[in-house]
Amino acid sequence: MIFANHAHIIPGRENGDINSLIKFMDEVNVDRAVCFAPFINQVKNAGIMEHQNKWLAKEIKGNDRVVGFGTIDFENNLEDEVELIADLGFKGIKLHPPYQEFKIDGEEAFRVYAKAEELGLSCKDFLVVLTSCPPVRCNHSLKAPLIAKNSFKKILVL
Repeated sequence: MIFANHAHIIPGRENGDINSLIKFMDEVNVDRAVCFAPFINQVKNAGIMEHQNKWLAKEIKGNDRVVGFGTIDFENNLEDEVELIADLGFKGIKLHPPYQEFKIDGEEAFRVYAKAEELGLSCKDFLVVLTSCPPVRCNHSLKAPLIAKNSFKKILVL
């Protein structure tokens, strides 16, 4: 069995729907895939005024070939965002510090990690390569991912 750990469904993007993803998976003999919710701006840019994680849940409902991972809207209550991800039945959270403009070892991130750990969610891209991050967004210190990882021992890092 081949289980891909990184797929996207993005509204408004050519070949960005669930049917295109399944077709591609069939073409390359992938059995299952982790599918990430789009980031909030990607949903809004497509004219969809629905929470990105609720949108993904509807898109993949009933499809046992994809496993949903939510994304965090850092403008909302962070703990509520993580709870919604768990309530929707998703298995984890897609985090992207440079794109979402948060520090991997910052207070906001630690709130997300703590709630994810409490709810048994894993985190994808938790340990993003920090050398590509502008200093305003990420701590360049190579100690940052180690601090985060050692602080939250129950989080499965993918």
